[in-house]
Parts: sequence; structure tokens; C-alpha cells
Amino acid sequence: VGIPPTTLRNAISAARARPPTPLNADAWESELLDTGLLSRYPFLPRSIRSGFVIGVPPISTSFCPANSSTISSHFTQFLDLITHERSFGQYLGPYSRVEVEDVLGPFQTSPLSLIPKPHKPTSLRLIQNLSYPHHPLRSGVSSINSAMDASLFPCTWGTFFATALVCGMLPPGSQAAVRDI
Repeated sequence: VGIPPTTLRNAISAARARPPTPLNADAWESELLDTGLLSRYPFLPRSIRSGFVIGVPPISTSFCPANSSTISSHFTQFLDLITHERSFGQYLGPYSRVEVEDVLGPFQTSPLSLIPKPHKPTSLRLIQNLSYPHHPLRSGVSSINSAMDASLFPCTWGTFFATALVCGMLPPGSQAAVRDI
């Protein structure tokens, strides 16, 4: 017996009303106001509270490509990673395509794969390929990344030494995060 769609609707409503994040939207808003930067970044507190809009247009057809073969060849490690994320409330489900479409309408997923961690090849890193498909399909499906304006999400890359130097210069209590997608 499947989980009734109302259960998924309630879970999604709860996640939208209070996204799981360690960020404190009120503190961000207060700091931005105190530093005179709220008018420049008014979307930050709102986005922390309700989720960030990244520019993906409405999806008209569900698209669920197969995951990489690495998922099935390392299925136990995959389940361990998923269980870990679920324990922190980061993932919902599992839900069938029909259940998700009933609540969200058409949706798009991106294939998952597992790759060895650079300095610990026995450990695997879960990645999500938001650039798939690499070329638009005849059906009109394009990758999530193709819809995003990268200039709105600037980032830089550096060596370990440069990163360690920057982190070493931060005030006590500073935090950083990394996420592979």
C-alpha cells in the first residue's frame, strides 16, 4: 500500500513553510540591516525562510532519467548515504512518480552517481548531474543548469593553500559549507 498523496502534500508543505537549514533568517536580516546591505540583498532573508529561486522555468513534462550504473554497483553505500541524509530531514520519500506528479505536477530529476573521493578512494561521494541532458532532447527537455544564469551565482575555485589561507583569516566562529551537485 502506497503512502497517500496527502502525506506527501503535508511533508512538502512543512518543508516549504520551514526549510531545514542551520541558517537563521532573522539574524541574517538583522546583520544586513545593521550593515546597510539589506536594500542590496533583500532576497536573502526571504530565501532562507522559504527557499531560493534559481531561475528554472516551469516544467511542463516529467523527466526522470536513469541514474548512473554506479548507484546499482555500490547500492549498499548509496543506501547508507540516503539514510544519513534522511536522518537529518534533508530528503523526503521515497515516493513514486505518480505520487509526486499528483502533488507537484510535472517535475524533472537529474541522474545520481557515486564517485570516489579524491583523497579517500574507498569512500564515495554522491553527486547529482544537473547538466543532464548535455544537449536538449527532441522532447524539449533541457538540463537544469542550462536554465540558470551562472552570473547570478558567482563562485571561485582555489587551491587547498589559498582556501586554507582564507579560512585561517576568518574570525573565530566562522562557518563554511561545501555541497556537491
